[in-house]
Amino acid sequence: MDVWRYADVAEGDAVPLAHALETLEVFRDPSTVDALPYEGAGVSPFLPAARAQVSATVRRAIVRAVDAHRRHPLAIAIAERLLAIDPDDPEVRGLLVAAQESALGHSFSEVSATVERRGALPAAPTRRIGVPSPVAAYLRRPEDESRLATALRLSRLVSLVGASGVGKSRLAIEWARGQASSTQEHVWFCRVDGGRSWMRELSLSVGAAGGTTEDLVKRLAPLRGTIVLDGLDESPDTVDDLITILEQAHGVCVLITARRALGLPGESVRRVAALSHADAKALFALRMGSSPDDREVQSLISALGGLPLGIEMAAARVAQIPPGSVIEVLLTPRDGGASLDTALDTTIALLGDPERDALRELSEFRGPFAEDAAAAVGGTTQDELETLIRWSLVREELLGDLRLFRMPEAIRRHVATGSAPPEGSRSRHTAWFAARALRAFHDLTTTDAREAWQRLDAERADIAAAFENAVMDGDRTSALSIAAGLSWAGVQTGTQQATLGLARRAAAVPGEAPPHIEAQSRLGRGILAYQLGAVPEARVALDEAIMSAARAQIPDLLALAHAFSAYLHTLDADGAEHAMSAILAAHDHVAEASSSTRAMVTLISAQVERAAGDHSRALHHAKTAHELADHAGHGWVSLMSRVVEAKVRLDARDPHASLAAICEVLDEPRVLADPISVLIAASVAAGAAAALGEDAAGARIIGAVDAIGLRYGFNPRANEPADFARYRRRVREGLSSQEWRDAYANGTSLTLAELVEQTSRLR
Repeated sequence: MDVWRYADVAEGDAVPLAHALETLEVFRDPSTVDALPYEGAGVSPFLPAARAQVSATVRRAIVRAVDAHRRHPLAIAIAERLLAIDPDDPEVRGLLVAAQESALGHSFSEVSATVERRGALPAAPTRRIGVPSPVAAYLRRPEDESRLATALRLSRLVSLVGASGVGKSRLAIEWARGQASSTQEHVWFCRVDGGRSWMRELSLSVGAAGGTTEDLVKRLAPLRGTIVLDGLDESPDTVDDLITILEQAHGVCVLITARRALGLPGESVRRVAALSHADAKALFALRMGSSPDDREVQSLISALGGLPLGIEMAAARVAQIPPGSVIEVLLTPRDGGASLDTALDTTIALLGDPERDALRELSEFRGPFAEDAAAAVGGTTQDELETLIRWSLVREELLGDLRLFRMPEAIRRHVATGSAPPEGSRSRHTAWFAARALRAFHDLTTTDAREAWQRLDAERADIAAAFENAVMDGDRTSALSIAAGLSWAGVQTGTQQATLGLARRAAAVPGEAPPHIEAQSRLGRGILAYQLGAVPEARVALDEAIMSAARAQIPDLLALAHAFSAYLHTLDADGAEHAMSAILAAHDHVAEASSSTRAMVTLISAQVERAAGDHSRALHHAKTAHELADHAGHGWVSLMSRVVEAKVRLDARDPHASLAAICEVLDEPRVLADPISVLIAASVAAGAAAALGEDAAGARIIGAVDAIGLRYGFNPRANEPADFARYRRRVREGLSSQEWRDAYANGTSLTLAELVEQTSRLR
């Protein structure tokens, strides 16, 4: 799209030349500015303004060019095309009337003022035959309406193509009965239902003497208008007569709705896609008569994949039956009348064998999936995916930088229950997502963490399904892989309890997995058990992780298993010697380990030195861990290294420096996405508050940590027993019993964000 050419016409000092109209006409629907994406995820903030600016330039160019050459053959068509996009634009309405009435000598400004007073275009004497008047209200689809109007200006044979239930017929009906068709002398609407031939239906509609091609041509040749053939799903050899009619009846155009294009010469195909989620929600509200704010209804709308037929049928039923049962009802075959089951069957029947096979394979996915997942699980090619998207059976989604695909739940259930799954698809699905989850164990601690989180969030439903299948099938390797891969995610999102439950279930699956997977799963289980205060379970898991890592001979696993074992020893009153021995064993392997592992081992080294009372070495290790973590992209270690520094500063009786380190942690934008780190940091801040004489603030912080910790399965008394008991005791010593109770109760009502704000005030 040459935007500069539009700008020259719109803003130039000279009167636009006549050939500017021909230049403007060649662009397809220019005012929608399709080259620029709409607002949404991943769209740069300048683009919406750019869209508006270019749209305004395009509109101004058209207005200036048509106003300068109102007698040009293309002037009226271009003005109508612009008016179809915004029927309420008084300037464009005036422009169209000026072009139509230019022979009378009226100036554009005079006609524009006249039309502004009228408020509408003069009514055209259109005869509409057979056009239905639907009872249900219509949700406008401006872009589809605009493109249809444009296509009918430029072509005499237009096909609206799309899946069953996608809204083709309603779009054609609204064109036929609306302002866009008001320049037609006749509009003949024929619904082809398969009971009679389309030729017979058309003959009855236009009043032809017989049902032959000659009779139709004889009747239509002197007339001007558009024939709408709704539901013409015929093969090209059965509709050759259409070409004859178009060739000999020069004033007639044909609009067809069909599930696939006819492939006739001169056919202009306009594909109708499913509704966006926002439009689907609006249609549901329109049909239901109220806003669908209920979470179950929102899920139902998503599950129906934007198919207007499904949305309308669901809206009619959701008042009588629970939303969770609506899909089963809609997918139940019915005798007579439209049903979602029938619509999906008729759409799938038009696919080729490769696309039908791909659809069955993709029904294994429970949520959005990437192209590599589709290829691995079902051998689905990019071309097959694009075909399924065109048929509204699969939807494309963008999640940040990720291009994902999703089969709406209603379609997935229909496909899954309609035929047996292909052999091996379930095991391929389980193996793929087990490998994907296991990769997160490492990726979440690197510079790729952001992309890893996005992918993990997108694939959670399929990872959960793969885990259940692995347990059911006795696949210990896949079950342990998923449990291990999710362990860091559980630590950082406060879902340790649920994730530890997965680890325990995976460990109960009989058999033996490869040593590196056994080691990773036991390491993850040990970390989770420690976080939840189950220290005996954590010790056993970490000891087993050391043995499995030794068999696997993987430096990262050996270093991490020894390091976390060392940390557990620091919690024992007489464990300093064992902790030092274990951390030295971890350092024996860090030279060959990854940078994120080195960062974690160094962080735990700081904790070990702190337990031994060496503040100087502990601070050195904490600073080194921070630098290593920033380089590696290990966000959790980067945050926790400052927390360890704060603990050491507080141990050294420097509460101001301790609080400064905590506030640096809480100032990090990412910290609210890591609730456990916030709670640990706030616990230390409570101890600093007591040292600064801010005991009431410390009591509020402790109350908030206790209350919020329950929501995330975090118990500071179990996780950091000695430290938290000391901070709590110092706060209580500075308050009366009543002051403690009041401040503590006030803290229990704080949200996580309010806890951060309360702690930051101490600085």
